[in-house]
Amino acid sequence: MQSILYHLQDSAMYKILFFLGFILSLNPLSSQTTKNIQPVWERSNGNHDHTSRDELHLSTKDHENNIILASSVERDSTFADLLVQKFSDSGILIWEIRYSSGLGLDYDYPVKMILGADNEIFLLCSAVYFTGSGIGFILKISEDGAIVWVKDMATETVEHEHHNFFDGYLDVENTLAVTYTCRADALFPAPTYFFVIHKDGTVIKKFQVTGIGQPSTGNAYGMNEFHDKSGNFVFILRDNEIYKKLYLRKINPITGIDTTIIVSD
Repeated sequence: MQSILYHLQDSAMYKILFFLGFILSLNPLSSQTTKNIQPVWERSNGNHDHTSRDELHLSTKDHENNIILASSVERDSTFADLLVQKFSDSGILIWEIRYSSGLGLDYDYPVKMILGADNEIFLLCSAVYFTGSGIGFILKISEDGAIVWVKDMATETVEHEHHNFFDGYLDVENTLAVTYTCRADALFPAPTYFFVIHKDGTVIKKFQVTGIGQPSTGNAYGMNEFHDKSGNFVFILRDNEIYKKLYLRKINPITGIDTTIIVSD
């Protein structure tokens, strides 16, 4: 009998049985702990009369510890509007804004939310038609929930079918810098626009760069973007000719300086 037990202890089966026994022994404690975890508060928003298309896209906290949510919520059974809400830390609704781009048959949704020094909110948004085309727009919302201005990016760029934001940031003076692209279905590569926008909504500077991507072809696979501490927009690109060369392209929206850095050959 001892030899059988000894053999079992040395076997993989013993290890499996021991592991299962350990997990089962923890189960009552785990179950009890889960039951005791409850949210401090919870809120639901949107229109639930249809097949709910409500979706929370972005969230942040302002400098007063209030919670700001940016969502797209169902307008009817087919289309959606932008919904921005501010809650206190205890869950009390302070204000909310529901905004439609006015295009009609479209989905409005936030792409990026940027908080200003005075708790104002800059929202980079997209409005997409049911056909797949659309425009981009920027909302500036004051601390108390008033829409200060709306910037329709289609009026600032060439009229094309597809519009997308890449990135945006605020400097110390609350000046907004954004990158934006728009193209027609047959237009490749798409032009990328660089904007510097005053806090009152006035466009201070803009310029266009065509063919951000592989220097010789103007195309790239796997393009991503961020901005660095110096205010440069940095594009992470991969050569679409050989699928191997990785490089960075840094473009400053203020100076226009354009630098390409090869990361790997």
